[in-house]
Order: sequence, then structure tokens, then C-alpha cells
Amino acid sequence: MITPVPPGVTRAVRFLINEIEEGRYVVGSRMPGLGALASKAGVSINTMRKVTSFLKDKGILEGVRGQHSRVISAQVEYLKQPLEDSGTGTDSPKSPRALWKRTAAAIK
Repeated sequence: MITPVPPGVTRAVRFLINEIEEGRYVVGSRMPGLGALASKAGVSINTMRKVTSFLKDKGILEGVRGQHSRVISAQVEYLKQPLEDSGTGTDSPKSPRALWKRTAAAIK
């Protein structure tokens, strides 16, 4: 069974990717706290925690418990691929079904 990824998670991942790409958070800088990030992205703190954990797993952020996350890589272009849907068929690797499946597996 496919676990759908909530729209808020996808929106928050896109938000942070764009913030890093646009230079608001540069390599070596500390991110704001989860509450501030969640407020800016329009999601809950729990959702933002999942998103930052996902970006840590992908090598974009690093963090130590009790400290704000730090940007360690601005190479986020490859993360945009799974978030965009340009496929047409349901069997396409870029279909919505395949997209949600990959994103859900990555966030767990």
C-alpha cells in the first residue's frame, strides 16, 4: 500500500530548497529554529521536524540535538527532481504515484 505524503511536507521541502537556492541560508549558516521555519513555511513544527530530518539524511543539513540545523551543502538541484511531476502515465517514474512512493519512503 502506498503511503501518501501530506501536501504540507512537500510544500515545506520545496520551501527550504528554495530558501537555500536563493541564498537565504548559505553553506555554514545556522537555520532558524523549527518553530520559525514552520511558521514561514505554513506547516506544523512536527512536519518541519520531518522535513529537516529528511534534508539531514540527504546531506543538505546537519544538526546536533539541542542546536539549530546548519546548512552543509547547497547542492539541492537533485532533490527537486522527485518533487516535480512531469510524467504522464501512472507507470512513469515521474507519475504522481511513483513520486509519492519515493517521497514517502525517503521521509520515513
